[in-house]
Amino acid sequence: MFTYEGLGSGLQEFILTVYGTCMPMLNLTRRKGLDIERFFPEDESRDQETPIQLRCEYLIPIRR
Repeated sequence: MFTYEGLGSGLQEFILTVYGTCMPMLNLTRRKGLDIERFFPEDESRDQETPIQLRCEYLIPIRR
């Protein structure tokens, strides 16, 4: 499991870093299956003008 905390706009870059840097460094191989994203927004307001702060747990199926 990989965890991201920060602005919602940075999540895509985080996912690319996980796949492009972290998984190869850890010698992890993705297997067939779906990625799971669990979101925990810090603020429940729907105000579109303020940047969204969130925590996301990103789970990737890997081969053992």
